[in-house]
Amino acid sequence: METTEDSLDSIPDTSNSEYVLSKIKRVNLNAILLSINRSDILNMLLLIKLIYFIIDFAPVFCVLLLALLFLIALLFQRNIKEILRWLFGLLMTCSILNIITAIFCLVYSYKILPGNVYMLSMTIPLKSEVLLSYVQDCLVPLLVFCMASGILMTVLSFLVLSFNGTADKFSSVNIFKLNLSTKYKKILGYTAITVLLLFSLSFLCFELYSFKKEFESNNFSNLISKLTNSNSYTEIISAKDDTIYTLQIKLIDAEDDSPVSGIQISINGKTDNPEKYHNIAGITDENGTVKFTLGKGTFHLVFSPMSGSTDYILPSPFFYELKSVGTTMLTVNLDKNRALTQNNGIAEIEVLDENNLPVKGIELYVDSVQNPAHTDEPTPSANVSGATPLKNTEVSRNPDRFFSVTNEEGIAVFKLPSGVYNIKFSPDKLPRDYKAPELFEINCSPDLTTRYTIRLVKAPQ
Repeated sequence: METTEDSLDSIPDTSNSEYVLSKIKRVNLNAILLSINRSDILNMLLLIKLIYFIIDFAPVFCVLLLALLFLIALLFQRNIKEILRWLFGLLMTCSILNIITAIFCLVYSYKILPGNVYMLSMTIPLKSEVLLSYVQDCLVPLLVFCMASGILMTVLSFLVLSFNGTADKFSSVNIFKLNLSTKYKKILGYTAITVLLLFSLSFLCFELYSFKKEFESNNFSNLISKLTNSNSYTEIISAKDDTIYTLQIKLIDAEDDSPVSGIQISINGKTDNPEKYHNIAGITDENGTVKFTLGKGTFHLVFSPMSGSTDYILPSPFFYELKSVGTTMLTVNLDKNRALTQNNGIAEIEVLDENNLPVKGIELYVDSVQNPAHTDEPTPSANVSGATPLKNTEVSRNPDRFFSVTNEEGIAVFKLPSGVYNIKFSPDKLPRDYKAPELFEINCSPDLTTRYTIRLVKAPQ
């Protein structure tokens, strides 16, 4: 989220909120949801993006496939009547599929979804009525498109069928009848088929390459890993008391079966009898386990890291039905999130003066909050072009201080591993008329660029 810092002393309290909102230039939704441990909403938004991504590429592949089939029919069918019969079957098949899809969307939107919107409202923090209206508004265009396509293809199929009578007199005429010998006809046919296959395969390979490139750039692989992370097994220990329903969840590493601790698991839902709502959370211990005492019913499980990030790919939120008396032991295998451990984040610090003009040549340095803060002031170098570690006398694998200098646009850039950092201004690089801003924190997330704007305030005379 990008804001500018002004003194609010001279602004009335009644207009503080309007003033702050007017200073917000853009909001990083990803950072906000991660800060409140709602990665499940991010996963759902990414799933919606994946669906639309596939829908965007699907028509290209379908059109290419239909064109290939039609060209093959032109090459191998002996007369026009057979081609028209084949085209009629193709159009009718597509028409029936479109109409079935439209009917399914209609039934799901107005019959099935209203009775199951409760499950969706547990995942997204919105009222059921609002969610229902949003989903219906998204399904209506698809419904109309499929119904219109089905009707249009039905009309076209019967229009093609009407040409059968006209095509009778051409039924015995070969479309590709040429005054050539049999040898040259075969050569011509093989050449045409080869050219068409090469063109089609090259176009298909190009589309597949584009699909793969955009799939990787949007980080859909992690989402697929979460959705397909079904390496879990359940063990049930029965109890004598038929009112005890306990769910014990254990997280282990998929490679070496070591326990995974420090993961928060939130459970919410209601029991069947008696009807009671549960909204509790627990953290996995050193054995990777956490236990909940619940009742018989269906519950929504959400996995989130306690420190804001983790080295594992956590499962997407899912519903689990607790129906057996006693202790139900649910074991989940977690895969390493290799993309998260390898990628860095970018933090941009924009420094402005009191007239909102960029200030060039301001030196900033960043300390990781995991490292002990230095009591002595830094000794910055004369020229620093980017995020450069400070040279210490002791050799260290993880530098504890990084420097950067604002450019002509007043922006200092830091490329850092994922984490939370403290940032300070080098006092000897500040203009004499301004006082040094106080220390503040920045959060670097993998593959994200976050900008912070700081306005310098003049020192009192």
